[in-house]
Amino acid sequence: MDVAVGTANATMVWNRTKSLEVVESANHLATGIYDFHGLLRIESDPQSWDARQLGRGADIGSQAIQVVKDKRTVVAVVGLASLALRKKLQDEQQPS
Repeated sequence: MDVAVGTANATMVWNRTKSLEVVESANHLATGIYDFHGLLRIESDPQSWDARQLGRGADIGSQAIQVVKDKRTVVAVVGLASLALRKKLQDEQQPS
């Protein structure tokens, strides 16, 4: 999990949403492991990670990059849906 969180934090500017999800998932999993250790009466220290804090400029840039990525995804989905609809309409118009 250390490696995954390290990678997520290293790519925070370019992959903001996914990076935050990785850190959150690692913390959730670590809590489960700590709780499980408690059930087994294994002594351990709780583990947690913090998402990388970006400077103001990097944070604004990261948010802008994420907006573009999100819009590209929406455009791609709409484009694929319109292609599928167009194909369906063409198939329905073809004589049997």
